[in-house]
Amino acid sequence: MLIAVISGMAGADSSVVWNERINKNSITVWTRPVDGYRVDSFRAQADLDFSIEAIYEHLTNLNEFPEWVHGLKEFEIITSVDELWEYYLVVSAPLSKDRDNVMRMTGRPPGNDGTAFLEQIALLTDRPERRNTVRVTDYHETWNLVKLNDTKTRATLEVRFDPGGNPPVKVLNWIVAQGPYESFQTMIKILESQLETSDQYLLASSK
Repeated sequence: MLIAVISGMAGADSSVVWNERINKNSITVWTRPVDGYRVDSFRAQADLDFSIEAIYEHLTNLNEFPEWVHGLKEFEIITSVDELWEYYLVVSAPLSKDRDNVMRMTGRPPGNDGTAFLEQIALLTDRPERRNTVRVTDYHETWNLVKLNDTKTRATLEVRFDPGGNPPVKVLNWIVAQGPYESFQTMIKILESQLETSDQYLLASSK
């Protein structure tokens, strides 16, 4: 999911230290350069006051993507079968053309070990390219969820990508941490709203 495609990590050089860029509102975002990539990879992490099941369900509910994916302009679900999803999206890019791609997401739901995992990759596709839009073909994203207790989960997002085209790389590396930070904030607000609605329903049902 292009959580801000312009705003990982298999293949990254683990010897390169993560540089903390944002640490506020209980959300931390780091970035670091990756050999062969023009834009820094990023990692975002937060301990969220929601169950691991609620977060996994939120991350795999494609119908909610337009509500919280940063910079999303268009979205289309292609496939949703078991723990495999494919979708098409278009995202805005600062000072550059929009980006689009087809993504495949696979998941491992919360298990007895108290963890869950999601991976997303860009697919090579014969879908016609759009005018004034750059196709992103190199994108890798992972979500690692760790249950801290029944109502608290550590969520870690890592992303590595090549935006394609000729974007303003210096600008992108300056703002790359903002996209995941804003996406985490929006996700938290949605989960809080869902939890409040659920609590209200349970209260009304008990009367």
